[in-house]
Amino acid sequence: MRVRSRLLTYLSAALMLTGLTFAVTPTVAQADACRLGVICGEVKNETGRVLYARYKDSDTGPWQVRQLNPGQKLGGCSLSGCLDIDQVEIPAGCVARVSVGGNERYFPMGWDRFSSGAYVRVLELKCRDGRVYAWENIWNDENTGGLSCSWPEDDYNWGDNCGNFRNRASAVQNNGSVTYNNSVNLYYHTDHTGAWACLGPASVWRDMRWNYFSWGAGRDGYTYSINDEVASSKWVRSCGTP
Repeated sequence: MRVRSRLLTYLSAALMLTGLTFAVTPTVAQADACRLGVICGEVKNETGRVLYARYKDSDTGPWQVRQLNPGQKLGGCSLSGCLDIDQVEIPAGCVARVSVGGNERYFPMGWDRFSSGAYVRVLELKCRDGRVYAWENIWNDENTGGLSCSWPEDDYNWGDNCGNFRNRASAVQNNGSVTYNNSVNLYYHTDHTGAWACLGPASVWRDMRWNYFSWGAGRDGYTYSINDEVASSKWVRSCGTP
């Protein structure tokens, strides 16, 4: 169902006229009590690259970052104590195929939260694979993306892949080539019509409530939030190309 915030539209109108978007800093994750007898968050790196994981000792404390080498697991309880891992960082320009409690899904680039007590295996990195990825929910410290879909080519309706993803996306990542500047246009209507937003290569919008159809002045959807509004997509060499 389409949901539009008129208040956000009017507040952001000046920014939209210049084609700019902005993002809100995610809220701070809360630390969970992790002790023997309580399941603590764990993450295992099954890729061939060094990753990083982080946690907090308290709600108000700073993030503690740990290196996560290929084949290494962090978190859980041992004779030396307990460690509750909260987030894992996926390298820029990559998405990760992961297993969360045995269920496979995709994580976008950047720091990704997983539910308290989850056992996460980072199985594979897909870097600059020429696809645009979308998630049905926002990604922040309270939400973890949900179902996802991806497209390697121009798509006219976002309606025949992964069931029907048209007007459902709340987070999106351009996993295209930086070398060839593979930007992607996200359109308000099917068939690459209406106003559009443009996401550059190796970039992610984790909360599309704060991104807008900032190109195509005078067309349907111009200045609207793109959250739950993307109906088609097309690869372009530079933003501004309809």
